[in-house]
Order: sequence, then C-alpha cells, then structure tokens
Amino acid sequence: TAVFPALFPYRVALSIAGIVLLTVGNLRGIRESGSFFAVPFYVYVVSVLAFLAYGLIRFLTGTIPPYSPPPDWAPQAVSGLGLVLIFRAFSSGAVALTGVETISNGVPSLEAPESRNARTTLTAMAFTFGAIFLGIGLLASHLGIVPDPSERETVVSQLVRLITGPGWFHLFIQVSTAVLLIMAANSPFSGFPRLSSILASDSF
Repeated sequence: TAVFPALFPYRVALSIAGIVLLTVGNLRGIRESGSFFAVPFYVYVVSVLAFLAYGLIRFLTGTIPPYSPPPDWAPQAVSGLGLVLIFRAFSSGAVALTGVETISNGVPSLEAPESRNARTTLTAMAFTFGAIFLGIGLLASHLGIVPDPSERETVVSQLVRLITGPGWFHLFIQVSTAVLLIMAANSPFSGFPRLSSILASDSF
C-alpha cells in the first residue's frame, strides 16, 4: 500500500485471499522446495543489506535530505494505551519467530548432520536479521522517522523513499518484503504437521 495507495482499503481482503490461496495449494499437496522458498529470502536480505550500507554511507557523509513528516502525523497522546501498545508490539514482534520455529520444527527434514545444520542456519538468521534490525533502527531514530498513524506506509518504506527516492528501488524493496511475508505465511502449513508428529512421538 506504500507503493500502491489505492489498495489500502482492500488490505484485509488481499491478506485473506493470500491465506486462502496458500490453504488451497497446501490442501492440494504442493511440495515445499527449499530452493524456491530460499530465493525470496536471499533477494530480500541482499537488497535490504545493500540499502542499509548505502544509507549509512549517506548518513555519515551528511547527504540524506531532511525528513519532515506531514503535520497531521504529530505524536499523539497515548496515556491509558500503554497495555494496548505493549500487546500490539508483542503481536508484531512475534511474527519474527516464524522463521525460528520453522527451522526448529523442521530439524528432522534437514540434511545430515541435522542438529549442526539447524544451529548454523539459526545462527546465520540471528546475525542477519539482527544486523537489519539494528541498521533500520539506527537510521530511523537518527533521521527522526515518524510512524504513519494511518498505517498506510511503514517506517521502512519511508526510510527507503527518503534515502533512495521514490523510484524503482523503493518499489523493489516493498515487493520483495511482501513476497517474503507471503512465503513466511506458508511456514505453519509445513511446520504444524512436523510439530504434531514430534509431539505425538513424545506422547504429548
């Protein structure tokens, strides 16, 4: 919706349509291909890390244009909403656990030695997304990026558009993020049967 604002009113319908498509595909027996699902991940990681490197260079050289949010985006009073904000942050942050639980539940399906490969994958994921989180947080905080109260545009979208402009790279980052999230939404379909099998084998 940051790139195509006209789709904003249909965001819930589009999300449900994506889940329905994944459900139908999995019920019909699509096979999970590691290489197929890895492509969106690598595209996202490489593009975001490249953007962060470019953004940090521009930040250190002082060539990033000043950021000024719309006047109606002024920070709003949140008294009495502390618990709601905590729950909201928790639910949003829990999405990041999708990749962790997918690897943990899928250890038996990894190549031998399974446990070592799982540890290596989780370690690489932790360092990669830790670097992305810290990089985005550093740039957003120092540039004073303000969250969009209407949620039409994410902080990352604002950050990319400010540093690289509203061109093809901004579109590329948004599309690669959307594709990665759709692929991540498929993890419960493959992970839940494995988790159920593990629990059943332990008589839980």
